[in-house]
Amino acid sequence: MVSVGNEVSLTIIAASGLNENNVEEIMCYTRVREVHGSLRSTRPSQMSYRTLHCRLSNDDETEYFLATTDAAKVAMCVANGDRAIKQQQQQQREQQREQTK
Repeated sequence: MVSVGNEVSLTIIAASGLNENNVEEIMCYTRVREVHGSLRSTRPSQMSYRTLHCRLSNDDETEYFLATTDAAKVAMCVANGDRAIKQQQQQQREQQREQTK
């Protein structure tokens, strides 16, 4: 967090391209503590009426699929993010010990 003056604060978060597989590495490398990601998977639409004459998409593969937030990806992202924060905290403790020597 960056303090600006006495009243305003700014938190920088990692977002673009973030997923459950790279969140730990990104958080450790950048030292951010907050992230944003859609963490989506696709699932088939439950739409029963389908026609070739009225398209909903430009892509045949996604015409009858929905992108939704995937709870398993979110859980994995949270677990990996927590592990990154613990690593950051451990590094801070080690740096403090080195400074006091």
